[in-house]
Order: sequence, then structure tokens, then C-alpha cells
Amino acid sequence: ELGIGIVAYSPLGRGFFSTGPKLVDGFGEGDFRK
Repeated sequence: ELGIGIVAYSPLGRGFFSTGPKLVDGFGEGDFRK
């Protein structure tokens, strides 16, 4: 109706789709991405 699209840029910018699910194991204890 308003012609507004949503783009999920955050997961792509952090490499979620490029490295796979094992990416979370490499984060430190205080990392907000966990």
C-alpha cells in the first residue's frame, strides 16, 4: 500500500550467510551478536 520495502542488511553485513552456523562459536563472552 505504501510501497515501502524492508531489506535485512544486518545478517549479511555480519557474515551470517557467508560463514554458516559455526560463526557463533567464534564470538567472545561479551559479544552482543551471540
